[in-house]
Amino acid sequence: MIQVNGLIVAARHLPRDILEEAYRKGLIPYIPGDRADNSTEE
Repeated sequence: MIQVNGLIVAARHLPRDILEEAYRKGLIPYIPGDRADNSTEE
């Protein structure tokens, strides 16, 4: 969750440019969709 213009929204629903800025500022730990999912490795 992240606050944008006074509204709290789920970060995964924000445009990419806002996610990148939030990541640079340390507000989110990663950009959703960019993190590798290792759970399918055997």
